[in-house]
Amino acid sequence: MKRNNHLIFLFLLICFTVSLLQACASRTGQYKCLRLAESSPESIVSSLTLEQRIAQMLMPAVYHLEEGMMKENCYGAVLSKKDTLTASEWKALSDSLQKEAVLSDAGIPLLYGQDDVHGVNYCKGAVIFPHNIGLGAADDPALTKEAARLTALQARACGLLWNYAPESGVSADPRWGRTYECFGEDTELVTRLSRACTEGFVENGLIACAKHYLADGNTLFGTGEQYYKGRPIDRGDAILSEEEIDELLAVYKAQIDAGVQTIMISDSTVNGVRMCENRELLDRLKKDLGFDGFLLTDWNAIKTASGNSYEEKLIKTVNAGADMLMEVDNFDEVGKILKEAVRSGKIPEERINDAAARIIRVKQRAGLFSDPFKETDDLEKLQQDLEQKSRDTAYALVEKSLVLLKNE
Repeated sequence: MKRNNHLIFLFLLICFTVSLLQACASRTGQYKCLRLAESSPESIVSSLTLEQRIAQMLMPAVYHLEEGMMKENCYGAVLSKKDTLTASEWKALSDSLQKEAVLSDAGIPLLYGQDDVHGVNYCKGAVIFPHNIGLGAADDPALTKEAARLTALQARACGLLWNYAPESGVSADPRWGRTYECFGEDTELVTRLSRACTEGFVENGLIACAKHYLADGNTLFGTGEQYYKGRPIDRGDAILSEEEIDELLAVYKAQIDAGVQTIMISDSTVNGVRMCENRELLDRLKKDLGFDGFLLTDWNAIKTASGNSYEEKLIKTVNAGADMLMEVDNFDEVGKILKEAVRSGKIPEERINDAAARIIRVKQRAGLFSDPFKETDDLEKLQQDLEQKSRDTAYALVEKSLVLLKNE
C-alpha cells in the first residue's frame, strides 16, 4: 500500500510539472512578443514576411476594424475613436485589439494613438486643459509639464500610450486657423514649453509625437492648399532661408533630446517642396539630428504629394523617409501598392526594413514587447486623486494665461 502511495504521489507530481510547463509554454507561445522582447529590431524584422513588415507601416482608423482584422493583419497602429468612453471602456477596447495583435502570426504589439493635445478629451470625466496658445500666454514650464504628466496618467488609464502631441510649430501669422494649437510666435518660447510637454509625457509612460514637421505655422497667406476651399494659408508654402530652417530645426532637436520617439510630418510645403516628399529635410532629422524613432504622415495626407497617381504619391512619400502612413481609410490599398512597389524595384526593400525596424524599436522602448497589456500599471493608483489634481492644475493654468486687453 505504501508503494502505491509513492506511485500516486509521483504520478501527481509529474502531472503538476507537465501542467506547469504547458502553462508556461502556452503563455510564451501565445504571446510571441514575449520571446522577442530582448531581440534587436533588425532581427525581428528579418523574421517577418514582406507583408508583415509593410503592415507595421499601416494605421487604420479604429472604426474601420472588424473583429479578427487585427489578428489577420497585425497593423502597426490604430487611431481615432468610436465614441467617448470611460477609462475602463477604453482600456477594454485597446486590450481587445492588442490581444489580436499579439496573437497574430507576426505577434507584434500595436500602438493606439490619440490626440491628447490639451487633455484626454475623448475620455468621460477627464479634465480639459487650456489650448497651447493659453499655455504660451501663461509661460510656466513647470505647470505645463504637470499638465502633461496628468494627461499621461489619464491616457495610460485608458490603455492608450501614444499621444500626437506636442504641437511644436511656431505660429508666424495669426490668420492661420490653427494658431491656437501653437504655444506662440517666439521660437524660444515654443522650444521651452514643447520640451516641458514632452518631458511630462515621456517621464510618465507616454510616447510623445512632435508635430508638424516642418514650418506648419510659417506658411504664407495666399499659398494655402486649394483642395480645401476657403483656406488661403493652411497647408500652404513656407519660404524660408537656411538660417530660418536651422532655427526651426532647433525646436525639434530639443524634442529629440527630451525623448520624443515619433514625429509627424506636416502636409504643408517648404520652399515649394511638399514635406511628405521632402527627403532633404526628413534626412536632416534622421541623419543630422540622430533621430532613431519613426516619422509618420498626417491624416490622409498622401494626396498632397506631387504625382499623377496615388501610387506615385505614395512611393515618393515612403522613399523620402516616411515610416508610418496615416492613410486611415484605404490602408489595405496602401499595403498592396507598397508590396508591388518593392517587387518592381520602385521602393528598395531596405527602405521597408528600416521603417519597420524604427516602428518596432519604439514599441520595444515603450515596454510593449515584455508587457503588451501594461499589466504592471496600477490603474487605481493612476487615477487616485487624478481628477482633483487635474482640476487644480487646469485652474492655475487658466488663471496664469489670462491676458488683460483693456484696463477699466
